[in-house]
Amino acid sequence: MGTGSSFNPRKDVFDEEDLGGYDASTSKGVVKKIPIEVRPRRKLGNALRSVGSFGRRNKGASTRSALSVDYEEVDKIRKEYEMFKLNKENELVGVQKKADKLENENKRLRNELQALQKTCNKLRQERDSAMDAEYQALERASTFENERDKIQRQFKIFRETKEKELKNLLQAKRDLDTKVYKLRNGIPIEDRHADDRGSTGGADSVIGVGHQSSGDWGWSGLETEHSLPGAASVLHHSKLGPEMAHGLIELEGPFMNVNRGDWTVASASIAQILPAFADATSGEIVLYVALTADMLPEWDDVSGAGCLEELRRRYEGSGHTFTVVQFVTERKLAEQDPQLQFSVRRSLIADCTVFLGLLGDHCNKFVSVELNAAYVESPGTKPCVFVYRAQQCTNAGCKSSHSEIQQFKAQIKEGNNIKLINKTINTKTSLSRLRDALESLINREMGIEDNTPTTVEGSESPASLCGVNHWDLLGDNQQHQMLNSATRCLCCLGFEKHYERLNAHITAAGPLPPLLVSGASGSGKSLLLAKWVRQLQERLPTSLVLYHFVGSERSSTADPVAMLTRLTQQLMRRENSLLAISSDPTRIVGEFPQWLERVSAKQPGGIILVVDSMHQLQMAEVHMKWLLDPLPVDTRIVVTVDEDACPQAWKAWPTVQLEALSNHNVRQLLSVAAEKGLKLSADQETKILTRCRTTATSNPLYVSLMIKLLLRMDAVQLEEQLAHILSTDSTVQLYEYILMSLHLPCTTAEERELFRKILQFVYVSRDGATVSELFSLLPTLTWNYWGPLVEKLERLGVLSSICGVLTFQQKAAWNAVRDYYLQDPKAESKCRDELATLHRSSLRGARHSWRAASELPQLLCAGDGERLQSCISHPWIFQASYSRGRCSELLGYWQRAGAERSTMAATYFTAFKKLEDGCSRDENGTEQARVANLYEALGRLLKDIGLLKQAVAPLQRALEVREMALDPDHPSVAQVLHQLSCLHMQWGKYSTAEAFCKLALDGYENALGAEHLLVARELETLALLYQKQDKIELTEPLHKRAIAIHQEHKPPRHDSVG
Repeated sequence: MGTGSSFNPRKDVFDEEDLGGYDASTSKGVVKKIPIEVRPRRKLGNALRSVGSFGRRNKGASTRSALSVDYEEVDKIRKEYEMFKLNKENELVGVQKKADKLENENKRLRNELQALQKTCNKLRQERDSAMDAEYQALERASTFENERDKIQRQFKIFRETKEKELKNLLQAKRDLDTKVYKLRNGIPIEDRHADDRGSTGGADSVIGVGHQSSGDWGWSGLETEHSLPGAASVLHHSKLGPEMAHGLIELEGPFMNVNRGDWTVASASIAQILPAFADATSGEIVLYVALTADMLPEWDDVSGAGCLEELRRRYEGSGHTFTVVQFVTERKLAEQDPQLQFSVRRSLIADCTVFLGLLGDHCNKFVSVELNAAYVESPGTKPCVFVYRAQQCTNAGCKSSHSEIQQFKAQIKEGNNIKLINKTINTKTSLSRLRDALESLINREMGIEDNTPTTVEGSESPASLCGVNHWDLLGDNQQHQMLNSATRCLCCLGFEKHYERLNAHITAAGPLPPLLVSGASGSGKSLLLAKWVRQLQERLPTSLVLYHFVGSERSSTADPVAMLTRLTQQLMRRENSLLAISSDPTRIVGEFPQWLERVSAKQPGGIILVVDSMHQLQMAEVHMKWLLDPLPVDTRIVVTVDEDACPQAWKAWPTVQLEALSNHNVRQLLSVAAEKGLKLSADQETKILTRCRTTATSNPLYVSLMIKLLLRMDAVQLEEQLAHILSTDSTVQLYEYILMSLHLPCTTAEERELFRKILQFVYVSRDGATVSELFSLLPTLTWNYWGPLVEKLERLGVLSSICGVLTFQQKAAWNAVRDYYLQDPKAESKCRDELATLHRSSLRGARHSWRAASELPQLLCAGDGERLQSCISHPWIFQASYSRGRCSELLGYWQRAGAERSTMAATYFTAFKKLEDGCSRDENGTEQARVANLYEALGRLLKDIGLLKQAVAPLQRALEVREMALDPDHPSVAQVLHQLSCLHMQWGKYSTAEAFCKLALDGYENALGAEHLLVARELETLALLYQKQDKIELTEPLHKRAIAIHQEHKPPRHDSVG
C-alpha cells in the first residue's frame, strides 16, 4: 500500500476536486482527502502508458477505469492459457493412447516371438532326429557296401580261378594234341619251357612285370599288353549274347546266365574294358612273307599282279596301315650275327597279322626258322596261308632240304587255322584264291565283317543313317595305342603317394576344379596318368573314364576341337543319342560341358576325364576356357602340364608336383638294374651318382635312358662308353649320343644315309611316317637293314609305333633329331617336298589313303595358298576330314589358303559335280551313292557354319542322285529329306520345312517300320515345327507317340548294375 509521499505534489497531476480545495499557496502540505490505493507506476508498465500516464489525461477519467483495461488483457491471457492447457491435455491423452497401443503391439509381438521360438525348437529336434536317421542309414549302407564288395571279391576270385582252370585245361589239351600229332609224324618233342626259363633275365628285359625293389620304387621296362590272337573276332561274337553261342565254351563264363534282355546292360560293362572292336586291334595290318629261293618267280607274280596292292588300297582307305614284311637272302647276311637275325624275325612273326609262306622244293636256315616260329612251334596260333607246289627238283645234293620241306608240307596239310593253295593250278585262279584267303584271314583278325565294306566310301552305317558323323575309330584307336605306349615306359617312379592324391580327388564330394599334375619334361607325368587310368578301368568299372594323350605340338592330337569332337562322340555313344554333332567349332566347344553334365548325371560312377600334356594343345587357353567355370558335380578332370609352360589361370587349381630323383632313388634304380645283369664297379657307381645331382641329369627320363644304354653293353663297352655317356648334360644330349651310337656303326655310306633320311622323314611328318611310306621313299631300304634297326630304335626309346605309324617316343628325341640331322633348313624343306609328292600321288586314280588326307594339307601349309587350296579341294580330302569329324581343321586350311567360305562351298560343289559326271558315264551305282554322300556332307557342313543359302543346292542334288540310284523309300532318301527339313527350319521357312519333314517321316515308316527310333526322331522334329508355328494342339500326339517308341526300345532297368 502506498503513502501520501508517493504522489506527485504538482498540480497538474491531480484535480482540485480530488484534493478537496487544496490551496498550494496557503496549505502547509496537508492533504485533505487520501486517494485510493494504486499500484506503483513502475508496476503498471504498459497499461499506464496506454491511458496517458506520459501525457495529460482527459478530464473526467479515473484510475479505476484505466485499470480495467489491464484486467481484460489478463482475462485474455488466462483464456489463452486455458486453451493451451486444454490442448496439452488433449495431446497427453493422445500420447497415452499411442503408448497403450504400442504396449499392446509389443505384447502381441512378444507372443509371436515365443511361438516362433517354440517352432524353432521343434524344427531343431526334427533336424536332429533326421540327422540321426541319416547317420543310421549311412551306417547300414556302408555295411551293405562292405558286404557287397566282399561278395564281389569272392565271386571275382571264384570266377578267375575257374577261368584259369579252364584256360589251363584247354592249354593242356592243345599241348597234348600237339604232342600226339608230333608223335604220330615222328617229330621230336622239344622242351620249350626250358628255353624260356633260360632266356629270362636278358639285358633287354630290364625288369619283369610286377617286380618291386626296396621301398616304393619299381621298374617296368617291358611291361606290355598281352597279345590276344583273334581277340577282335571273339569280341565280335560276344556282342550277340550267350544264346547265340556256337559251343559249350562260349556258354561257360561270367555271363552265362544273362538273357537277351539283360545283354544290353552287360555289353555296356564290357565296353568299359573293351570300348570298341577297334580298341582290341592296333589298326596295323602286317603281312609277313617267307619264301624259299626257288619261289621268287611266284612271288613276282603275287607282288606284280596287283594282288597285294589291291589289299593295300582297300585297308589303307579304311584307316588301317598295311605293311608287307619280306626278308631277302643276301651274301653279306651270313656275315651278320645270325642270332640277331633270328630274334628279329621271330619278333616280327609274333606281331604280324597273317603269315604267308611260299614253299618250293628246298629252304635255307632262315626260312626254316620262320616256318618253325609261324606254325611248327605253335600250330594253329597264328593264321597262315601257304602256297606250295609239287616236288620237281631231283638233285641229290638237295636231299636234306627236300626232306625238311616235304615234311613241313605234310605237317601243314593236317593243321587248322591255315589255308593251302596249290601253285600247280592256273596262275590266275591261284592268285584269286590267295587274295581271297588273305582277305578272309585279315578281316577275321581285325574284326571286320566280310559282307561289310571296309572303306568309308559309299558305306551306310547306322551312324550315317542317324545323320551323325562317323565315329572317329581311327582317333580312338590312336589314343588306345598311346595309352599302351605310355604304360610301357621305363620306371614306375614310386607313384603310390600320387595315386592316393588322385584317388582322393575323384572321391571327394561336391563340384571341384581340375586337378593339375605339374612337373618338368620327362618327369613321368604321362606314365603316372597311364598307370592310373589302367587302375581306374579295373577298380571303377561303373565310371566312364575318358582320356586324351597329346603327342607333339603340331600333331593331330594337339587339335583341341578334334579332341572335344572325339570325346563328345564317346559321350553320345554312351547315351545312344541320335543327335548330330555340329561342324561348327564354336558350338563343339560350347556344347561339350553340357554333354559332360548330361551324361555324368546318368552315369552311376560319374565321369573321369584325363588330358595329358594339355599345354601342347593349340590355343589351349581359349578352347579349354570352360575348365575355369564350375564343373558338373559328378565330373572329375585331371590334366598334366609342364611347369614352365603352365598358364597363369591354371596355377590356381589344386596341384600335384612331380619332383626330380634324389641320389637315393638313383641308387635304388641301379640296384634293380644290377639284378638284371648290370655290373658296375664301386667307382663307376659313384661317378653315376655324382653326375645325377643336377636338375637336368636327375630327371627320371635321363636316368632311365642311361640305365637302358648301360644294360645293352658288355664290360669292355661299359668301361669305354661310360665317360661319354656321363658327359651329356641333358636328356636331349643323351638322345644325341644314342643316335650317334646307332649311326656310326653303319658299315656303308648308303646305310648311314638311310638312317639319316628315315629320321628326317619321321620328323617332318605331322603324325609320323608308316613303314610302307619309308619303303616307297627309300627304294634301297630292305627289311634286312630295317628290321634290326627299328627294334633298336624302339628299345632305346627313340621311336614307337602307334597304329602302324612311327613317331618319336619323347619330345627330347624329337629335339635331338632336329639338332643332329636338320640344322640345314633346306634339308627339312626337301624332305617335306618328297613326302608331299608321295601323298599327292596317292590321290590319283582309285587309291586313296587316309594318310594323305591327314598329312598332305599340313605339309603344304608352309607353301603358297594355291597348292594348299588345290589339295583340300580334292573330294577325298573333304570326305576323309568330314568322316573323322575334322571339319574345324578343314575350315582352318581354307582360311590359311586365303579363301572365303562361300568360295569353299562353290569349289566343293563344282568338284563333286565333275565326280558325278564321271560316275554317270560309268553307270556305277556305288560311285553314285558315294557322290550323294559327299553332297549331303557338304550341305550339312554349310548348314552348320551358317551358309544356309549355299547349303540348299548340295542337299537338293543329294536327294536327286539318291532318288535316281536308289528306291524312293530308301532310308538314305529320307535322311536327305530330314536334312532339308532342318535346314529350312533353321532358315525360318517353317511351311517348307514341315513338308520335307512329313516326306521324311513317310520314308522312314515305309522303309524301317512305324516303331523305329528314326521315326521317333522325325516325330519330335515335326512336333518342334508345329510348336514354332504356334500349333500347340498338334504337338501333344506326336510327343506321346515318340515317347512310346523310345520306351519300347529302352532296355530294362537293372538296379544291380552300377
